[in-house]
Amino acid sequence: MNGKTIPIACDMEAFTPEQRRRHSDLSEELRQTTEEVKELSNGYAFRYKRDENTWMRVAEYVDLERRCCPFFSFDLKREAESGDVWLSLTGREGVRAFLAEQIERS
Repeated sequence: MNGKTIPIACDMEAFTPEQRRRHSDLSEELRQTTEEVKELSNGYAFRYKRDENTWMRVAEYVDLERRCCPFFSFDLKREAESGDVWLSLTGREGVRAFLAEQIERS
């Protein structure tokens, strides 16, 4: 990172037009299928009910999101018994406030 701090702001120019469309579609789909949101000390965790394709959709979202928002840390896990999928978006100071603003807009 050459000693520079990456700004906490989305860089939508990081996408090709096709990636931008796919990111938008996945964002909307995941927003609609979120079962639970937990506030963390440095971000948020989102729970998605398990189905055949949830894991792959969330993983694809992470792959795209990391391009426009490299300041996020991602943690993707699947619970053993229920099979629910959890995605945690965390980061340095300011990330939780940034995410809270995004959540309020949706």
